[in-house]
Amino acid sequence: MAGISDGGNPDDTRMHLEVILEKDDAQKAVVGGETAEQREHRESIVLSEDLRADVERILAAVRAEVPGLTTAETRKLLASRAGREALEGGAGALARVDDHLQGRTRERNPAVGNDYGVFGANPTTFGGVYRALSLSVAEEARRAALPAADPGRKLLFTPYIARVVGLAHSALGGILGERVRTRAELTRKVALKDATLKEPQRVLGAVRQHLYSNLAGRKQDHELSEYGFRRIAPGGRKAKPEVETGTPTTTT
Repeated sequence: MAGISDGGNPDDTRMHLEVILEKDDAQKAVVGGETAEQREHRESIVLSEDLRADVERILAAVRAEVPGLTTAETRKLLASRAGREALEGGAGALARVDDHLQGRTRERNPAVGNDYGVFGANPTTFGGVYRALSLSVAEEARRAALPAADPGRKLLFTPYIARVVGLAHSALGGILGERVRTRAELTRKVALKDATLKEPQRVLGAVRQHLYSNLAGRKQDHELSEYGFRRIAPGGRKAKPEVETGTPTTTT
């Protein structure tokens, strides 16, 4: 399973921090019938007070800069087949946008991708995918309104890509419903400030190392996915990614 925040996307980073706290809360719960040794192991996996406090503090800062869906809301959306299909369709549409821009600019990962929500690793969560689709639709409309001779028009989508992106945006917007349409939280570009972005990366790294050192299976432990991290497959490669997350498992 892919790590939730592998791409460094702000929406995905926010969700990853939330997933970690939810899983840590669950880890604290006493398990009926557990032995003293099992209890000792379970409690060793629980985040230390200072690490937990860092995660909570950084999550508060990220939430202030990146408003959007909570993990509970995302989990509800993923519970339906329509929700999963809309998310998959949205991610596929963004992959087309990414390929289109690289082909038109002759660049790998062109900076203009920022305007479409596909700079760097594409988003994977509902919030991140919908935000990127919203940006892509808006940027296409802006370029379509440019004068015929304007060089900016060279990045216009083909009719097919425009239709796929528009349909994916509408489908995902329909699934998200009023939660997004009334607050417009996921239709604008957001970018974490460098200082804010580095802190989540550091604390996520610290949580990951804590888990590596305490989970029975270390880097291959299946429980890593419940914390939103990708397992390292035997031989040193990351385990094969699966489709999105949002449960225990790029903005632009």
